[in-house]
Order: sequence, then C-alpha cells, then structure tokens
Amino acid sequence: MWLKKLMPSNDNALMRDIIQISEKKVNWILFVVFALVIFVECCLAHYFSQHSILISSIWKQPLYFWAFYLPKIAIAAMLGSLVFLLKNKWWLILVSLLINVWIWANMLYFRVYGGFIDGYVMMMADNLKGFESSIAALIEVKDFVFFFMTLLLAILIYLLRKWSKREMKTGLIVFAISCVLWACASNLNFHKYELFTGHSNIRKIAPISVFYNPLSYNTRTIIAGTAPVYDYSILHMFLFAIDDIVEHTLLSLNKPDITKEDLFLIQSRQGSQRYIEKNSDKLILILFESLEDWVVQPEFMPNTYELIRTNHSLHAHKLSKQTLAGGSADGQMLVNTGLLPINRGAVCFEYPFNSFPNLPKKHSATLLPHPIDVWNQKCMSPAYGYDTTIVVKKESEAFNNSVEVLKSGYDMLQIITIASHEPFNTAAESNLSLPSDMPEMMAAYIKCVNVTDSYIGIMIDALKQSQLFDSTTIVITGDHTIFHKERRDVFYSYCQLHGLKYGVENAYCPLIVYSAAYEGRLQCDVEAYQMDVYPTILRALGYDDYYWKGFGVNLADSAEYNHRAINEKDAYRLSNLMIRNDYFKDSIH
Repeated sequence: MWLKKLMPSNDNALMRDIIQISEKKVNWILFVVFALVIFVECCLAHYFSQHSILISSIWKQPLYFWAFYLPKIAIAAMLGSLVFLLKNKWWLILVSLLINVWIWANMLYFRVYGGFIDGYVMMMADNLKGFESSIAALIEVKDFVFFFMTLLLAILIYLLRKWSKREMKTGLIVFAISCVLWACASNLNFHKYELFTGHSNIRKIAPISVFYNPLSYNTRTIIAGTAPVYDYSILHMFLFAIDDIVEHTLLSLNKPDITKEDLFLIQSRQGSQRYIEKNSDKLILILFESLEDWVVQPEFMPNTYELIRTNHSLHAHKLSKQTLAGGSADGQMLVNTGLLPINRGAVCFEYPFNSFPNLPKKHSATLLPHPIDVWNQKCMSPAYGYDTTIVVKKESEAFNNSVEVLKSGYDMLQIITIASHEPFNTAAESNLSLPSDMPEMMAAYIKCVNVTDSYIGIMIDALKQSQLFDSTTIVITGDHTIFHKERRDVFYSYCQLHGLKYGVENAYCPLIVYSAAYEGRLQCDVEAYQMDVYPTILRALGYDDYYWKGFGVNLADSAEYNHRAINEKDAYRLSNLMIRNDYFKDSIH
C-alpha cells in the first residue's frame, strides 16, 4: 500500500490505524462525489428544460428554494448510499450510466413534446420503430455532459478501488436519512401548494394514504401540477413511471362505473341513422402531420389555400389541440370517432380491440407512409372501420395513387401524412424560397408543409381530371400542434420584427372542408376543438341524426357552435368512461 512506503517499519501499529482511518474516508469521498454528480445532473436536467435553477430564491423565497432542492438532495443521498452498500464499486458506474440514459431520453422527449417520460410513455416504446432519424436529429452537444461526469466518476473509482470497503450499517443509516429528507420534501411542497392556492387544508383534501405515498400520481399532481420535474427531480420521474405501470394494471382490472346522469348525457349524443346506401359521394380525409393554422398562407400552402377560397368550402382556424399521451393516434381517434383521449395512456395501445364508432362509408382504406406498427395502425385502422390499410414507401405515393384507389371501388380514403414530422427531413424537397434570417426550425417546418401541400395539389388536379372533384368531400386537418411555447416565442419575435401577422403565437389546428353541401365560403372564427371535426364531417355528408354524433358541434352551423350541449371537460370525462367500458361493444354491428 502507498502508506506503507511512507511509514518507518517500527511504527506498524500507527500505520494500521492511519490506513484504517483513510479507508473509511475513501467511502465518504466516493459518497460525496457520487451524490454530488447525481445532484448536479438533476439540476442540469431541470436547467436544460426549464432554463432556471432558482438560486436567487434562497433569500427571496426560501420555501420555494428548499422545496426545489431538497427532493434532489434526497434522491442523490438515497442513490449515494450504494457506495456503502456495494462491495464492488464498479456497479456505481452502471448505475450512473443508467441515470445518464434516463436523463438523456427525457431531454429528447421534452424537445418534441414539452413533457417528460412517464410509465405510459414507456409502455409505448415500440412506437419508435421507423423514427430513428428523428430521434438522432434531436441530440445536442450539451447532452454529453452527463456521460462526461460518469467518466470522471469512473476515473475516481479506479484510483480508489483498493481502499473502498463495504459498510452496510453506514449505508443503511444514510438510506434512512435520505427517506426522511424525501418525506420532508413532500411536506414542503404541500406547504408551498397551500400558500400558492390558499387551500390551508390540502392534507385533508388529499387522502392520507396518498399524502404518505410520494410516488402517487395524485400526490405529485396536487403539489406539482404538470411539471413534477420542477418540484421533484428528473430521477423521481422513473419512480413515478413504476407507479404509473402499477396504476395501469389496476385500471385494467377495474372498470369505472357509468352513472345514470352520465348515461343520459351520452345517449343525448346518439341518433338513429346508419350508413345510407344511396349516398354515392366520395370522402378523402387528410390527417396532416403537425399542421398548425398559422402556416396556412397562400405563399406556403397555395393549393390548400386555393381550396379555402373556392365555393363550397369551410375554414375553421381556431381548433384547440385535445390530444394527450397518444399524440397522432389521439388525433386520428378524435377525427374518426368523435371520442376524446383517455386521461392516462393511449387508446391505440390500451384498447385496440374495443368497438368504436366510425364515419359512414361502406368501403374505406387508409394510406400510410410509415410502418404499420406505428401507433398500432394494424389494429386501429380496422377498428375505425377501414377495410384496407395500404402502406406506401413515400408520402407522395399516397396522394398520387389516391384517385386510382377511389376508382377501384372505395368511397373513402384516409391519408396520413408524415413529411412535416420533426426533424423536418423533407424540407430539402421544397422549392420554396424563404428569408435567410428566418429561424431555422420555422423555415424547415414551413418547407415540409409546403411539400405535402404540393402533393395535395396533384391529388386535386387528378380528381378534377377524373370528374370526381365535385362529388368528393375533402377534409384537411392537423392531428395536433407541434411547437411548445419556447420555440413559438422565437417565431413570434421574428414575425414581430418583420411585421408578419401569421398568428404563430397561437397553438391552433385548422379544419378545411370542401363539400358540395356548403353554399359559398364559410368561415368559423370562434375557438373550437378537435372533437368538432367528426360532427362537422357527418353534417357535410348529410347525416343529421347519425347513431353516434360525437361530443363536438358542427362548425358549419353558427347556431350549434355558439351553444354547445357538452363542454370540453365533460367530453373528456365521458369519453374516458365510454372507452374504458367498451361502450359500443353491443351497439355496433
């Protein structure tokens, strides 16, 4: 040992004492370094996503400071106890790498969805197939700082590997103290919530069992709202995910009850009409990836804009996004069934074998420009009433072949687009010229939308040449919005600087309908919802009393959209009950 060389041979007893003291200190050195690395990584993850770490609050708002930092200290100490509990310290490197991967995955997810990974997102991991390039494009240089810290930790462990021993008793004490810190953190956050909301009896509002279970979804929602990383840490999200998976298992075993009052509301949205055989009109439904209304401009989407300017058209330009964890799949369900997403998880993975209402067409097909496993289309397209699912290699093929597919005996096509999906790889295919100082992400998105619009133009020309245009109802809508507030603010600043009034500051989807049922050009200027697309299509097709009318309203009728029968909150709640109970199982044949 290195100490032995420094000590005289006649001082062996003193040497052994010093060696023993030094070996004990080695564990504490490793503990401090390992816990500090975890703590710093948690703070960095928060800073990279929220752009703040509340340092100034230590003297301005001490409660907020400790409510923010104490959970991160607790989780760092809890994992740091492994230094004492593990005999082989190389396991710490594996733990650190797993932490790095978890944080990194959350950073990538946040850049797309503005949120963090929970248990339901983890259960949809298969949905990433075919999107490897999109994921790679989201990686930033700063992401590697987490792995660099693990490298430094590995070097330290290598240097101290001979003198670090297991100390089970110390490890258990440190773990117990970290649990106490976690409990204190939960109490601080509850107290912060009380001060913020004025609810001094929050502990009575939340069940005792929930209060003492910091993993509970109810607990973390009450004290952290939609941003648990802010009030806990990025590592708590993994523990929350475990609780989500348990919750999912329990939900699958226990169906919520539909009360008489809820049943009355649901039945008020049901009619008597089914498919009308004599209705020979065609329907083309274009579910446009990430289409936001501000980009529907004559210079960006000339073909779509021209459709709006023709007679027999409707443009509703303020559709609020209603998709949740299911993303594009939720958007598809909203448009095809008039049902809203379930409150936790994604319908396409949770309930793919349910019976669903669908749009009234006899022979219908879905055209997909991506693998059929994405959003479980192999199950969901048939579930929504589509006889055939056609997978094409390129999005252009879906539009180029659409008229021929209609002629082959189909009376409805659903075309799902992908070109405008991040990271906007199809931007290079656009010939659109944009200002060089336009934000890169904004320009790429506009060009991708322009590419899909060019395909729509080719399809419309083919419909006209085949004498099918006048007898075809064309519906174009976005499956969801795409940009979170941070990016939208950058775009808005650019527009203000150049005097552009695109409305990019508003996160709305558009609905564009061309139908012979409309007289003139209709414009809906009120704020509406994605759930309104389904009933608007029904009315355009001539179905006033369809067996399922949906929870939305017909946006072509001002009398309806100014007097909603079902509000959005009730629509979410009732849809959740209906889906979880497979409400249409016995009523659809």
